[in-house]
Amino acid sequence: MVISVRSYAKINIFLHINGKRSDGYHDLQTLFAQTELHDTITIDEADRTELVCNVPEIPVDSSNLIIRVKDILSSRYGLKKEYSINLEKNIPSGGGMGGGSSNAACFLKAVNNLSDLGLSYCDMAEILGEIGSDTVYFLHDKPCYAEGRGEVIVSEAELPSVPVLLVNPNIHVPTGEIFGGGNLKLTAKADLSRMPLVVGYEELLAMLDNGLEAAVFAKHPVLQILKTTLLDSGADGALMSGSGSTVFGIYRTDEQLSGACSIIKEKFADFTVFKSRIKGAG
Repeated sequence: MVISVRSYAKINIFLHINGKRSDGYHDLQTLFAQTELHDTITIDEADRTELVCNVPEIPVDSSNLIIRVKDILSSRYGLKKEYSINLEKNIPSGGGMGGGSSNAACFLKAVNNLSDLGLSYCDMAEILGEIGSDTVYFLHDKPCYAEGRGEVIVSEAELPSVPVLLVNPNIHVPTGEIFGGGNLKLTAKADLSRMPLVVGYEELLAMLDNGLEAAVFAKHPVLQILKTTLLDSGADGALMSGSGSTVFGIYRTDEQLSGACSIIKEKFADFTVFKSRIKGAG
């Protein structure tokens, strides 16, 4: 039985850094939201597990989170089946949109449905929490408030499904390098359980904040220029997603989005631009 699943990209509506933990990670609080930009994963039973990808730079060995998940399922949960996995990438790698994490979670959900493993949400969250910080979020279809390393989901939320322009400058920003380099904007920990579960457009814009922006912009000033250009192009709000390097602009209408897209493509001809939309209600 062949199945294909969509693996959606995420953006961070806000990303607040609360401080460094004793284990070396940072405590953070965030609001994740998926966009309509997605990869496609096609899975079929096979004699041996093999991952192929349309992007040559993407590893297809055990350093790929899909294979990490498959290895855990085989060694720990006794999965006997093998799979042919085709990964069609559209989400830029290392762009702060969680492409690899999304791929891992979608593969896990798909194999759980294809097999007789019968893993619970908690089982899948435990597996994904071991291999990444934003991976658990992708078990959800709706926007989510999260904290800890990003793996502790506090609640789902509903956002307006508004147009968003995703701009990736094809710069790889190592997450660990940014967190370890200082210049982070620290924010006092909030009670996310008191955050609105239904967020309006103006509330959404007011939330936009990323404690990593200053550190990343200092290393890559073109990202500050990109953010300013998005705002000048008519975006009601703009922000870097995650640790970068993707910067997004939020627009009220598709017409505004299309006009901005033309401006960005003209000014930043080498950047990758996606017209998309927030998946606000799942």
